[in-house]
Amino acid sequence: MQRFKKILFVGRGTQDESHGLIQAISLARESRAELTAVHVCPDLPDQLQPYKDTLLRSLDQELTAAVDRARDTIGLEPEQIRIVTEIECASTPVMHIIQRVLREGYDLVVKEADEGPDRNGFRAFDMQLLRKCPGAVWLCRPITRSRSEIRVGVAIDPASHESADHELSLGLLRLGRSVADTCSRSLTIVSCWDFEYEDFLFESPWSSIPREEVREAVAGTQRQHRHELHRVISESGISGDYDVHHVRGHPSESVPFQVEELGLDILVMGTVARTGVPGFFIGNTAENIVQKLACSLVALKPPGFVSPVRVE
Repeated sequence: MQRFKKILFVGRGTQDESHGLIQAISLARESRAELTAVHVCPDLPDQLQPYKDTLLRSLDQELTAAVDRARDTIGLEPEQIRIVTEIECASTPVMHIIQRVLREGYDLVVKEADEGPDRNGFRAFDMQLLRKCPGAVWLCRPITRSRSEIRVGVAIDPASHESADHELSLGLLRLGRSVADTCSRSLTIVSCWDFEYEDFLFESPWSSIPREEVREAVAGTQRQHRHELHRVISESGISGDYDVHHVRGHPSESVPFQVEELGLDILVMGTVARTGVPGFFIGNTAENIVQKLACSLVALKPPGFVSPVRVE
């Protein structure tokens, strides 16, 4: 499996975060990685400063107890993995976490997803991590299935020939394979294609292109995209059990639909790319996808991504 070296679990002390903590500890065990579990809370206003020490002690006790419970749940002996626990306060907690990732070189951040009112999508803290955190981000939601039944999917667009986009697709496939190998070992690969000119060419009264040629262009686009998809899967070197779902439609609609239709528990996808390739998971497209997800999300940045956050 893909090995992580330094994992940071981020808790906020505002909800049950046991699922995320269990996932972080399990990943650290699988990767033999360093694991730090931190509760980060906002600075209290001046009038509440006398209560700060009491608050921090309570958070520290709860985090330590939560780590012990998570160890017991997965049957992990204390000597098998060392977990550092910390409590921190910051005026802007999410920026504080991203700066710490930049400063200390964590390659994975694990966090329990903040629940929105309809249980879909992700809230502000999580979206900031997805946009700006340089390493991989794993946003966990509760999964009711047993570990051996957890369904993992990966969403990729293989059509771009830009180096960063291509490397991102390879990285997503390999990471998806690694995640699947820790649970059901079955991986679902989702990729979307479309022919954006079809409606215009069929419906415009000024189009003189024969309908049969338009249909052939559509079929050719589908064949080419499928060829690129299987080529990048082959290049990734992944093996094992996987299914390929090559679906027609825009990613912002088709990917969430496939996640729900296939009953995926975890989706691996890219959230930022360096180039504006049409249809690629970038900007509004990525945000439209993640805001419709009700599953756990593992997000990866492309090689060479530079966070807009600066270390102070």
